[in-house]
Amino acid sequence: MSIPVDLAALGDALHAYGTHAYLLTGGNDGRPHITHATVEWDGAVFTCGVGRGASTNIGSCDLVSLLWPPHEDGGYSMIVDATATASDGTATV
Repeated sequence: MSIPVDLAALGDALHAYGTHAYLLTGGNDGRPHITHATVEWDGAVFTCGVGRGASTNIGSCDLVSLLWPPHEDGGYSMIVDATATASDGTATV
């Protein structure tokens, strides 16, 4: 089950979920690459630091997801599907 969050309400949702998320990228071998990231939201885009693997994956396929796990048992995760660019160790989502 998913509960859509309007882009205008994303900032409020982030107050509940915090700045620590998982960045999911796709590797050339088809496997997901998952990285813990501290994200910043400026009201339009997320930015986060990325390593060489995530940066390479984003260069090959710009489709990514950010995942915040639920806060409590039975709670909901928040997932943001987006496109990304990576440069100089920073991803813009």
